[in-house]
Parts: sequence; C-alpha cells; structure tokens
Amino acid sequence: MSARKRADSVSGVPNFGATVRRDRLLKMVSSLGVDLLLLSAPSGYGKSVLAAQIATELFDEAIWISATELPPTPKALYAVVARRLGADVVELQGEGTATSACSEDELITLVGNAVRGARRGSLCVVVDDTSLPCRADLQRLAAALRRPAPERVLLVVTSRMMGDDSAAASCCRLGPADLRFGVREAAALLVALDCEAPPSGVIEPLVSATGGQPALLAVVARHTHQHDWRGSPTIPNCDDVRLLLIRLGTQGMDALEREALHVAALMGSGLCADVAEMVGHESRHVLASVGERVPLLHVEPAHVGGTFSVHDLAQEVYASRAYVREARITRAFDEQVVSRLVMRGRHARALELMTKRESTAPIAAFVAAHGSRLIAEGHGATVASVLDILGPSEAMQTRVLLVAAQVDEEKQQLESTLRKAMAAHRLAAEEGDVQTADEALLLCARMQVNRGHFGEAAALLERLFASGESGLQVNTWALTLGVGAVAAALVGNPETAAQRVRDARQQLAVSQCATSEIGARFANLVAFSLVAGTGDFASAIRVLKSALSSVPTSASTREYLRGNLATCLMEVGRMNESRRVYEAIAEQCRRDCGQTPSPTFWSAEAVLLFDEGKSQEALALAARSLDECARLGDRASVCDNQMCTTVLQMAVGDHDSALAHAEESFEQAVELGIPVLAERASALMRAALLAMGDVDAARHVVSAGRWAREHGASHVALIADLVLAEIARIEGDHAAAVAHALASADYLLSGNANWAASMYIRTFPSLLGAIAAALGSERVPIRMLRLLRPEHLALSMPLAREFLTPEQLSTLARRARFDARALPAAPTTAPGAAAGALPAADHLRVRLLGGLEVTTPTGVVSEKAWCKRKARLLFAMLVVRRGRDVAREVVYERLWPDLPEGRARNNFYVTWSAMKAALVPGSTRGVAFPWFENASGICRVKPEAVRTDLDEFDEVLLAARHAVDDGVNAAAFECYERLADIYRGELLPGDLYDDWFTAVRDDYRHQFGAAMAEASALAEKLDDPARALRFARAGLAQDPWREDLYQSALRHQIATGQRSAAIETYFACRSKLVEDLGLDPSRETVKLYEQVLAMEDDAPLLS
Repeated sequence: MSARKRADSVSGVPNFGATVRRDRLLKMVSSLGVDLLLLSAPSGYGKSVLAAQIATELFDEAIWISATELPPTPKALYAVVARRLGADVVELQGEGTATSACSEDELITLVGNAVRGARRGSLCVVVDDTSLPCRADLQRLAAALRRPAPERVLLVVTSRMMGDDSAAASCCRLGPADLRFGVREAAALLVALDCEAPPSGVIEPLVSATGGQPALLAVVARHTHQHDWRGSPTIPNCDDVRLLLIRLGTQGMDALEREALHVAALMGSGLCADVAEMVGHESRHVLASVGERVPLLHVEPAHVGGTFSVHDLAQEVYASRAYVREARITRAFDEQVVSRLVMRGRHARALELMTKRESTAPIAAFVAAHGSRLIAEGHGATVASVLDILGPSEAMQTRVLLVAAQVDEEKQQLESTLRKAMAAHRLAAEEGDVQTADEALLLCARMQVNRGHFGEAAALLERLFASGESGLQVNTWALTLGVGAVAAALVGNPETAAQRVRDARQQLAVSQCATSEIGARFANLVAFSLVAGTGDFASAIRVLKSALSSVPTSASTREYLRGNLATCLMEVGRMNESRRVYEAIAEQCRRDCGQTPSPTFWSAEAVLLFDEGKSQEALALAARSLDECARLGDRASVCDNQMCTTVLQMAVGDHDSALAHAEESFEQAVELGIPVLAERASALMRAALLAMGDVDAARHVVSAGRWAREHGASHVALIADLVLAEIARIEGDHAAAVAHALASADYLLSGNANWAASMYIRTFPSLLGAIAAALGSERVPIRMLRLLRPEHLALSMPLAREFLTPEQLSTLARRARFDARALPAAPTTAPGAAAGALPAADHLRVRLLGGLEVTTPTGVVSEKAWCKRKARLLFAMLVVRRGRDVAREVVYERLWPDLPEGRARNNFYVTWSAMKAALVPGSTRGVAFPWFENASGICRVKPEAVRTDLDEFDEVLLAARHAVDDGVNAAAFECYERLADIYRGELLPGDLYDDWFTAVRDDYRHQFGAAMAEASALAEKLDDPARALRFARAGLAQDPWREDLYQSALRHQIATGQRSAAIETYFACRSKLVEDLGLDPSRETVKLYEQVLAMEDDAPLLS
C-alpha cells in the first residue's frame, strides 16, 4: 500500500486542506533512529501540519491525540494513549476517580502491553499541542511504545513550549529554525494560496523579509500578490500581522522575556547584554530564546556579548502600548533606554524615542545637548522635523537656535543660516556662553565664504583668531583654521593658507578626537584651498579620497566631498573615474532626498558631457547651473561656473559668448574681492579676445601672468603663458612660443593642467606643437593627449610641424593614438618657413560636394566672377588634387586635347589669369597668388592655405572610426551625423566635370554609403532602430544602388512597425537594381520583404 493510500485509511488525523509538503523534513525524519520527535515552536510554524504529514506518509498506521483539552499531567496523557491502543481501561473512565487511582507506572505498563500485543505494521502516535512541562515524561512514554523493527513506533509531540535543549539519544527536537520555509517551500505555498506565479527574483526577498515563518510568509505573500507583485516584498502594516506578532510575543514567554522583547524593540538594535542589564536578567542571552519565537527579531549570539536587531514593524508592535498591555509589562523602560542609547552614541534613535513624549521641554533640552552631533552624523532631516514641533520659547533657546542654523546650512539655505547663526551668537554672548558664541561666529564665517563675501568672512575669522581657542573645542578650532586657509588662498596668500592647514592638522593630531565627519569637513576646506590658491588638483584628490575612506556620516558632507573629488579628477583628465564619482553623487541624492546634486557641481557634469561629445547638452547644463547658483545667492560658484562656461564656449568656437561670460565673471570676482578669481577671469578674457583675432588686446594677459607668478597661482599663470605662446606663433616667433609654454612646464608635467591645456589646444590647435616642443613629445602627459578627440588631433597634428621634427611628430602621433598616415602631405617649404603661413582667417574655403562653392577672405565667389568656364574647371582640378603636383602637360591634355602644345600653353596662361581674377578681384600681374603655385612646369594648390569639404569629410570619417574602435559610441554617432551634413551630394555634379572627376566622385559616394552602412549597423547593435533607419536612408539618398542599405532600412522599418514604408523601400530597391543594373534583388532582400508582408494577414502577394 502506498503512503498516500495508507494515509487515506487512517482515522483521527486532521485534514488541513491544501498544504505545503515538507519534503526536506520528511526525508530527515524517515532516517532518524529515535523514539521521540519533538516539534516545538510558537504558533504559525506549521507543527501540526508537519506531524500529520509524518503520520500519514511515513507510517502504516497513526493515532492522533489532541492534547488541547487534556489536563497538563503525564497521567492524563498516558491514559488516553493506552485507551487509543485498545487497552482495557474501562475502569478508568469514571468521574476521574478511577484514573486517579491508577499510578503512572501502571498506565505505562498498560501502554507497553497494548502496543506489543497488537499485530500491526509501523505506527505513529501524535500528541498535538501538549503543554506538558517535562520532556522526561514524554521520553518515558516513548520508551513504553518502543517495538523492534520493522514494526517501528514513533511518538511525535507538538508543543508551543520550547523546553530545554538537552535530549537523550532516542529523542530529536525540531525548533523554529528547522521549521522555517525555504525558497522551494515558499514557492509551493504560493501555489497552495492560489497566487499566480510571481516574477523572478521575488520569492527569495519574500522569505528574507519574513524570516521564513510560515504564517507570516502567507500573510505577506497575499499582501504582495494583491499589489500585483509590485515592489520588493515587505511586511505589510496591517492588523492581521500585528495580531500575529503580539501572539508570538506573548505565548510561552515569562515576564522577563516579554520585557526583554519590549526593551529590544525600543532600542531597535544593539547589544544583548544591554537588554539583559536593563530588565535585570541574570543571563545576557535572554534574547536568544525570544529570537526563536519571534521571526522578526534577529539575534547573533556569536558576536562579542551577542547582538540583536528588530524589524521596523516588530519595533512598532513590541514598543507599543498595546503590547505593553497584552504582555502585562508593568515597568517603564523609556528613560533607561534613552540613556543607554546616548551612552552608545546612538543619538538619532534616542531622539526618535524622545519625540513620542507628550512634553516638548525634554525634547528641546535633548536637541540643545545633542543636535549638532546628530547633524554631523547625517541626521539633519530628523532634527529638522523635531524642531518643527517645538514651541516658540523652546525654539529661541540659544543652543537650539544654533542647531536650527546648522540644519539650514545642510539645506544650503545661506541667508537663513546666516540670520539664525548671528542671532545665536548675540544671545550666547549675552549669556556668557563662550563656546556657543564662537561656534555661531564660525558658522557665520563659513556662510560668508559660501556667499562669496570674503571680506566679511575674513573679519569674522580675525575675531576668532584674536580671541584664541578658549571658546571652541579642538575640532571646531581646526575647522576655523580650515576656513581661514580658504580665505587666505583666495586672496593670493598660499603660504598663510598652508600654515593654517598645518596648524589645524597639528591640533587634530594632538587631540586624537577628530570624528570622520570633522575630518571630512576639514578635508573639503584643505582641498578647496589647494585648488583655489595654486591649482594643485592632484594633492586635493589625495586629501579628498583619504577623507572619503573614513565614510563621513553627513549626507551633505559626502556630497561635497564627492563633488569636489569629481571636479578635481576631471581637471587632471581622469574622466571615467570622475564620471563614476559623479554618478555616485547622483545616486546618493536620489536615495537621500529624491533630488539632483547641488548646482555647484553641475558645471563638472557639463564638462563630462562635453568630453562625451555632447557639446550642446553640456552648454545647456552649464547655463542652468549659472541660473540656479544665482538663485541660491552663491555668487562665488556663479563666478567659477562662468569661467568654466567660457572655456567650453571657446572650445566650440562661440567666441562672442565666451568673451561675454569671461567679462561677467571678472566683474563678479572684482565685486566679491577675490583676487585669484579676478586674475583668472582676466586671463580668460584675453584668451577669448585672442580667439576672436584681437591680438593687441590679448597681450594685456601679461599682467595676470605676473600676478599669478608672484602669488603661486600656477593655474592662472598657465592661461597667460598659453595665450602669449599663441600670440608669438601668430607673429612667426616660434622660439618665443616654445619659451612661453616652457614657463608652465612644471605645472603641465604635474598633470594638474591636463583638462585645461586640452581645452586651449581645441581653441588654438597650434598650441599642441608648442607644448610638445617645450616638454618633449615623449613627456607630454598622456591624459592630456587622450582628452583630444580625433577631429581635434586632425587639426593640431599638421600644425605641430611648425615646431617638431618628423621624428618628434611621429612620437607625438603615436602617443596620441593618431594615425600619422592621415596627415596631409607636408609643404615643399621647410618647416622653419612656416612662419610666413597665412592666418586661418585668410584661408580659401572650398565646397565640392553637392556643387562648387568657393569662399575667399572677401566673400563668396559668384558664378559670374569666373568669366571662363575652363577657369572654374582648372580650379576644381587643382583643388581636388589637394596639394599634389599636376604637370601642366596633363592640364593641356585635359582641357585642350586637340590643340598643339604652344597654343594650349597660351590658353593655360589666359585661363590661369582668369582663375586668379575670380579669386582675387582687382589683382595685377606680379601680385602674389596666395593659394596656388605655378612654377617649373608644375601647378598645385597650397594645402596649408586651402581648406575643402573633402578634407573635412576625411577627418570626420577617420574620427568616427576611431571613436567606434575606442567604444565611444556617442562621439561616433556625432561624427557620422556630421558626415551626413558634409556630404550634400555628389562631388561636382554636372556634365562639365564628368570626364575628369568620375573616379573621385564615385570614390566619395561609395565612402559615404559605406559610412552610413557602418553607422546604421552600429545603431542596430545598440538597439536603436530609429537612428539606424535614419542613417540607412541618408546613405540611400546619395547612393541608391546599395542593396545592403536597402536591407538595413527594411530591417529597421520592420522593427519599428512601418509596413507601408517598408513595402515602398522594397520596390524602390527592386526598381533600381532591375532597371539600372539589370539585377534581381537577392534572396536575403526577398526574405525581408516576405517578413513585411507577414505583418498583416491581408498583405498583397509578392508577384
């Protein structure tokens, strides 16, 4: 007979309906060689269900005895077992007299005789829900039931009483830890509850949230299922769970255990010894037995002294008055718990308990005593909420008012902070509270620094320095010195700043009492003084990283540490690391307050976007940063962000806007009285003027450079040196240009200027050559080179020839990962002769793609200006050759194939003069032709003086492919989109140019089509079908015979559900291939069309 059939034949075992089969426990029980199995746990652990499964599935016969109504005596239990086994105990069924007349020994004898005399198979006797206090009584009964195998008898007893852990060899106990559900059993429970299958990853958190307690697991599962499994499984705050927890927290517990649970809930977490001491229990492990009953109380006895933690809902339930009543707890523990929490440094939890009191007076006293520390520990929001419930008289207490000012500082409410701190200072001075007065004065000084009012800040600090440190704790005095260091750095006195930093560090070292929060705030000040005073970003990074390693507790301090670190990392060119730090800031802000990082750091994010090639997004974010900092009254940040915006705008060629922002930042810095910012803004103004072509005005940068050298401001001196180097290059003095770059060599080699130098190279491409000549090609910081994108290197590398030998140029190109083969051919003149090269403003600009368009320094050349058709043709022939020599005989043959050489030569000179007249109106014989050469039977364009859209096409295509190789997809897409803008159409279309330009025209058309196919494939790889389709269409618009582009378009039209458009695409492909090339579409293309047809049932059949 199978186990299931045996179960059906057993009478007396309750039917619990749909249950979870405990396979793991059943397997374990079947292998046990014991006589007695105890299932002991509080209610809700499925003890009776498991006993029923053991009885019905592992044994031939079962006897089920419900002990709920039995007297809690061994004699009563022995009697009912004997009777159920068939013993003749009629005389025991009177009004209790017969039973009481029999001894326990006699009853045990009856049980033993009855079980051994019966002819049966294996037998399970279940005693459910007994309250017998002594396990020895049960072991005695189990021994009486013992029979030799295979007719085994197992006594299974369920009880809510835990008992002790001692057990004989013939006894086994399963407690709460054994009875809790695992993941598989939880999944089976969901089926039993008729819950539809949850998404993956839900069941494990469900088990974790409930501790695997079966009854609680069922409640939570129903609750989460009702919300369609949305969100992480949590303990629902509902009445049925509360009642269950209260029942678990009272059943089977003595008075001290219930008190211990109540105290643990008040504390939330902590040391088991603290709980034992407060309730007066002799054992520090009192919570261990409680933890076995309550699934939401977690006890770690292995830790020193034992530790515990209580789930939030369990805290609420067991700390409540309802539990106190139900558990009959008569002693009040609140005062003891608050004192113990303060002793353990857990001020936030203590404050949380204080807020539950009816009187606000003790709350105000607590805030006055511990509020500053709570804010430093990162609990500013909690303190703020408590301040709201205080009365007016309590809120105006001196120390409470200072705490309120510190809360406003956390919220970056500068004006409110300053107002409250000044009021607290006045009150403290009147009351003779020197410490509070000085702390308030220091807070006022910090606010003046943050507002950019450094004169006022310096005056306040001088008052503190003059009074000594008697009123301030060591930590606070160290912060005062840190603020003083910042003020000294900003007025151009780095020596004083460094001395104040050294003094503060000595104070902290001697005291040995600096918390991680104090250390973090001090580190922020030190880093600020290093960066603002000397531009030493590398040292600032070390200071900030060290502070972050100790994990400051204040959210705002963490934000400022990370924000300053992200900015410094960006300055030294460690963009990926900076990006990770900034993402951590954003995640922290979302987690802490659901907001974005402080607008002070948005300019750093803008720079990171700029580095990704998202220049417009970067400039838009920089503009928002300026607006928000201005709204907050943070004028120093406005000034600094304006200078950052200036650098970005110069790099993209928006020189007018750059100059406007530089001028505004200069005015702000002068008003604020910050010399370092004023001189830096002045240098940036000169750089913007130079970018606009005003060399004379840019020369005045000399004064900023002189000030910077006198005051150790290396980051300001760098701007001046690079501006002067570019001026010298423009004037042809390459030696002077290198000398100016050499003046900042140490700062450049330190790596502190990597980002700044790369941005000035983007603005003035020739600076790369000057810097490489000054430092040596092999010594240019590699991070600086990595910040230059391929399109910037394509401009800078050719110009570096003015300063470098071919070997030096090759070294620089290799280190910059620039393909030296992409460099245009060197001019025939020696590199030293490049001093006479045309300024960029005098270049000839030519567009060949989509039609000829020529722009000279005087404007666009009109069609009429050419006069002769062959003058324009000669011009196009030379420009397309892009600096390569063209023998005059070749020109004769192309333009006048039927004329003898003498007449062809005369026509050539006439045509040459007509071309010159079109490009340089009013020119006379003997006037230099700045863009072309014609000598020794050779004519050619001067490549350094003529810029064509073919040059731009080649550079951008190369940059796109470099970006793809480097995995910088955003930059690659930007380049491909720029390529589509450049390729306006076929190269020089029209009959006039067909013979000469066919090969070049076809080559660029094929290159463009291939580029668009690459772009489309990249977009497809990144799951961006709309962009992929756009690139495919751009390619087809210019090269409509590429079947691969039609296939790409079809795939992405299918992906985006564009059925009609896909049908049009297929027939356009078929028309071009059949009518123009005489080819049928390939099988792959036809398969794609069949997919299009399958998009609707009534699609037309393919003919």
